[in-house]
Formats: sequence, C-alpha cells, structure tokens
Amino acid sequence: MSVNWTLPFDEKIVPEDKRNLLSIDDYHKVHKTSVANYQQFWAGVAQELEWYKPWSRILDDSNPPFYKWFTGGQLNASQLCLDRHFATWRRNKVAMIWEGEPVDKDGPRQVRKLTYGDLYHEVNRIAHVLRENYGIKKGDTIGLYLPMIPEFPMMMLAAARLGACFTVIFSGFSADSLAERLVDADAKLLITADAGLRRGNMIKLKEIADKAVENAPCVEKVIVVKHVGNEVAMDHDRDAFLHDVIRDVPSNVYVEPEKVASEDPLYILHTSGTTGRPKGQVHDVGGYLTLLHATMRWVFDVKDNDVYWCTADIGWVTGHSYIVFGPLMEGVTGVMYEGALDYPEPDRWVSIIERHRVNILYTSPTAIRSFMRNGEDWVKKHDTSTIRLMHSVGEPINPEAFRWMLRHVGRDKVPFGSTWWMTETGGILVSHTPGLYMVPMKPGTNGPAIPGVDADVVDDHGQQQKPLERGYLVIKNPWPGMPLTIHKDPERYKDVYWTRFPGSFYAGDYAVRARISPYPAPGRSGGGGSGSPGRGQGRGPGRLRHTTSRPDFQTRTRKGAAPVGPRTRRTSRQPETDLHRLQASQDEKRQDNAQSSPRRRHRTADRRRDNTRGRGVRRGSTPRLHGTQAGDRCPEPRLILRIGPIHQSRTDSYSG
Repeated sequence: MSVNWTLPFDEKIVPEDKRNLLSIDDYHKVHKTSVANYQQFWAGVAQELEWYKPWSRILDDSNPPFYKWFTGGQLNASQLCLDRHFATWRRNKVAMIWEGEPVDKDGPRQVRKLTYGDLYHEVNRIAHVLRENYGIKKGDTIGLYLPMIPEFPMMMLAAARLGACFTVIFSGFSADSLAERLVDADAKLLITADAGLRRGNMIKLKEIADKAVENAPCVEKVIVVKHVGNEVAMDHDRDAFLHDVIRDVPSNVYVEPEKVASEDPLYILHTSGTTGRPKGQVHDVGGYLTLLHATMRWVFDVKDNDVYWCTADIGWVTGHSYIVFGPLMEGVTGVMYEGALDYPEPDRWVSIIERHRVNILYTSPTAIRSFMRNGEDWVKKHDTSTIRLMHSVGEPINPEAFRWMLRHVGRDKVPFGSTWWMTETGGILVSHTPGLYMVPMKPGTNGPAIPGVDADVVDDHGQQQKPLERGYLVIKNPWPGMPLTIHKDPERYKDVYWTRFPGSFYAGDYAVRARISPYPAPGRSGGGGSGSPGRGQGRGPGRLRHTTSRPDFQTRTRKGAAPVGPRTRRTSRQPETDLHRLQASQDEKRQDNAQSSPRRRHRTADRRRDNTRGRGVRRGSTPRLHGTQAGDRCPEPRLILRIGPIHQSRTDSYSG
C-alpha cells in the first residue's frame, strides 16, 4: 500500500564535523561490497577480539536457520571485558560511574566510581563464591532479578567467567512472570536484592522473589544483595546475603576464565510475552560479542576519553548489550543510574550529563518526549556542551522529538541517530555509523543498515517492495549476534522468524525504502498468529521508522581472503589498502591539528592505535572492505526509510 506521511524524507541534516561524511553513492558501493562477502567481512571484525583458540569455520550453515558463528573458536566474555584491560593502564581507569536516585541539597547522595581494576577484583570474588559455595559451572543457568546497581553487571560477568549461562528478569516484573522465566531457563540459583528504588518508592524485590520461588522448584538457592537496607525474610536453608558469603574471599583471588566455544550460550533473555508465552532467546558468545564490538565503534564511535551513558535498564537487551558487554569490552567509562530520569525534578537527566561530563548519550524517544513536555528551560540550566554524539532506541522517533533533542542538547551540531534492533538481533542492525562513515540525517528516520547486514523491504509475496510503499522488514543473510534458537522450542524459532519469508529473518516490523537514499522507515507489522513475531515497541501499524544500510569496513588480506582466527597487530609487512592509506593520511592531519590541545593529542593517539576504523573517503575513490576484491559482484542496495511495529502491544523491538 502507498503511504503519504508527513515525514520529511527529502530533508537532510549534516553534522558540524564532516570528516566522516560520505556521499550516498559511495556509501552504496561500500555497503554492497560488505553484503556480497558478508562472511569474510564479519571474520575480519571478529579478528579484532582476543580468542583463546581461532575458529575453524566462519559460519556453520549446515542446519539452517540454526546458524553458528566462528565454530571451533574459544573465548570468554568476562576476559574480554575485564582481564585484557586489567593488564594495561586501563586497570586504573574508571569503568563505571553509578548514581543512585536519592538526592539532598548538595546533589545525589550515592555516587560510586569503580575502576576496571575494581570490577576485575569484585567479579573474581563473586565467581569464586558461585563456584566454591554454590557449585556453579559451565552448563548451569543463573537467574538475575536485580535493580540498577553495580552488582548487576558484576553478576553477569561472574557467570560468564565460569562459562555459566544467565537469564535476566526485569525488576519490574511480577512474581508470576519471574517464576515463569526462571522455570523456562532451568535456573538453579537466583540472585536478587532486598529492594530497589524508583521515584522515591521502594520496590521490595526479595518479597517478590520469595513468592516466585514457591512456583519455581528449579531454584535451589537465593543470594540477596543488601542495597536499600530494609528488613527481609530469609530462609536460612536457602537464602544468604552476598556480603556474608563473600566476606572471607580475598580481594586478590583469581578465577581463571572458562574457555567457552563461540557457539556456547552466553545468556537467555525472554521477550515480553504480551502476545503469548515469552520466547527465551538464546544468544551465543562469539557472534554476539563481535556484533557489539562493531557497533560500539561504528555506531557510538567510542574513544578512551569518552563518558558514555545508555539510559536503559539492564533488564532489557539494550542494557545487556550497551550498558554491560559492549562498553566494558571497549574499555569505556559508562554511567549507570538507578531511578527515573525526571526525579525528583525534570532536569535530573540533564544534571547527570553535566555532573559526569557525558559525551555519548543513548536514550529513548519516550524519554525525549517527556523532556519536551517539561520544557527547554530545564535543559538551559545545565551545560550539555560535552555531548558529541547521540542515538535513540526503543520505538520510532517523531521528527519533532528529533529536532528538539538535536537543537537543545546537540546544539544542532552533533550526529544524532535512531537505531533499530530487537531482543532477537542481539545488537544494532540499522543505524547511522558516525564512527565509520556518516550519511546525512533525516528527522524521524533510522538511517542505513550497518555493514554486513542485508536488510530489505518486501511485500506479502516476499518480493522487494517499491520505494515509499510500506512492506515488511527482513534480514536476508545471517549475522553475528543472531539467536541460536528459542530455548526449549526450536520449532517455534523456525515458525516465528523463518517461515513467512523462507531464507530470510522476518523481523515483524513494517518498513519503507527511500527512492534513492539509504533511509528506511520501519514499524511493527500485523498479521498475528504463530508466524508473526510481533515484538515491537511501536504505536501501531501507522507508525513506521526510517532506516538505511551500511557496509563493513575491514580491509582485505593480500590474497583477498579474511584470515581465519584472531587478529594480530598490524605491521608494516601487512597489506595496505585504499582505506589504510586514507586513514594514515588523516591520522597525519590529526597529529598536526593536535599540537595545541592535550585532549586532541589523546584522541589522536587513540585513533592511531585503533587503526582498523575508516575515517572517510577520498573524492573519486571507492572504499574497499575486508574480504572483498575489486570487481566482486554485489547485490543491489536495499535501503530502508523508516521502521515501526506491526503489533501495537509488543514491547521489545528496539528501533529508535
């Protein structure tokens, strides 16, 4: 069906920093190449991680749609997030700034700053307790029902360190919802807290957990984090406080990270279950971390001197990927906040930006619209000049909210993207990528698909939809970070995501392609029934989101094929490509420009170390990607304008 929106599809907004700006035509060329050789492309990205053992096969596609990435390889998520930083100067770098909700006349009453060294020691201590006191080992599953406190990511990293799987249950869920998810995941241990805080109210988590465990016989033991300090009932045969069981564990205890297979499960996360039984999405280790590594660099352009804040809750996939594993893997300083963004005053969120000098902000359109309702005067009270990049997530962003945020927080200067992804995808698949190449922004739209992801918009018969006509968003190739399966229900995984359009992943979202530019507009699609995933946080069929596709930017080897296994530091003997030469030229320019500023010198050094990121394209040249050769036959670009939910009631698609 044709759609006549008021969305400004012809409007183009260009950020003040144009160094990474790329023309649409050049962008198309790069993206087409990455999709044509997507396996080699993603292998090049994975080489940038540290592996205990190199993979023997990039993609095991012998049993579709149960794809497995980097089979034969071994690694550990906790090691990538902690150990490798602890061995460098980053051990003394602040990894996490945690702020609690309570305030007094002097500001927040609780602020904790934890270095990478602090996290390393605490995660080792917790892992020791889990292994020695509770017998947790590879193959076990731990349930986590916690508020937004530092112990939350510590528990996730400790489980990953042991090779155990974890399942997080959002702390706003009821006892019945908690029990249902614990049973589905076969969790033998539950970790919760006495209570959490929200808008000044106490949420008695231990009380809810006690009711849930009555209906979850798989749970044998419960660990309680003392956070608020309220009195809680304790079953002394089952329950124990964390501070009691960890008290005698030395601060320097070391638990060797388990060498897990790339395709082993890292966690199970259930969809919301608003339209049926919750689906336990099982995410692997190697593919998932590869996608997060790529998107933290491409989408968020993270640097060592950045302070990054994702305002989501760890109870959802956004928090898993972009509060815990993504930022920590990249060695970033992240902000974590427990509480409402407008409590006790509407400027709480912007005061956090000013207080902690936040550079990168990842928030939701819902939050932005609430900021708008409260008025710009609250923003003007604070300094937001440190913000250099913003993205939204969670639902379609309307043009008015986009313009308001860009004007009042971004000063009409910074890149501001709208990301699309969902619980199932593991990480961002559609977004502007200012850390690679930047195409012009369009209010209310999502931007391109990231490199290596072949997104398309199709009609009811699976044929490519005409530009500016609403169709269904599909992903036409496997990608790292995709689910292994639905826990205990592989047939449902096939039926929901892979049956409606055979050979393609059906996202359950509507989308619209642009006429000529890479900007999609997705929205949650309808149809109902088992064949319709319908997980979106949308506003119904009429709300679509705008997206575009982008390529992978790795360089090829001398013979044009990606090496199989861990990436080693580039040396002068390694092949030089157009992208490398361009980057070296730009690094030289940055070095010249950095002489007058210590901050610039730091950035320049960081970029020179991180020499796998393209920073632009020479006029008249076409960038070449990892694993590709000139003359490779590439598919036509599939460019999406706007993405939005099919089902109005679904709440766990993450398109912003």
